[in-house]
Amino acid sequence: MHYIPIIDAGVAKRSSGYDVYTDGVDKDIFIKAPVGEGDEIFTGQVWPNDAAFPDFFAEGASEWW
Repeated sequence: MHYIPIIDAGVAKRSSGYDVYTDGVDKDIFIKAPVGEGDEIFTGQVWPNDAAFPDFFAEGASEWW
């Protein structure tokens, strides 16, 4: 038997009540997907729902994580 730890970098994407997500939005550290004229946060699927992912190239993202 082997133990293999993983880190799931997905952060639950909740419009309210989830401080981790709102703090990441405030610090602008999530990966963006180009949409029309502006950018919006890329949404991926991580169990059980929508998730945002830190952009580890963004300034301050590693420290935030």
